[in-house]
Amino acid sequence: SLIREERIPRILGFHKSIAASLEKSKKELPKALDLFEKRLKTNGTKYIAGDQPSVADYVTFHQINELEIIGHDLHPKRTPNIIKWHEATKTLRGNKEVYEKYKEQVEIFR
Repeated sequence: SLIREERIPRILGFHKSIAASLEKSKKELPKALDLFEKRLKTNGTKYIAGDQPSVADYVTFHQINELEIIGHDLHPKRTPNIIKWHEATKTLRGNKEVYEKYKEQVEIFR
């Protein structure tokens, strides 16, 4: 009785909240990618904050990787600078190993 009356509605409500957040994020994603693309183009540097990698590159690298999990691919015509940046960033020390393991994990979800 306790499970039916209290826990299940809370759990189902939680999942609905996650689903709503995910849908909102998917709608806002193109705008965020456009801003990131513009920033990389305007900077004209190899990495986000200059010609040397920074914490911003490491953090953003993993966020961009997460796009694969939700089934969003970067488009060469729309995000060429992001793709170029991602290729450079995934070869950084530490990222290469993490990226290889990450790709293995993504295949599990597909």
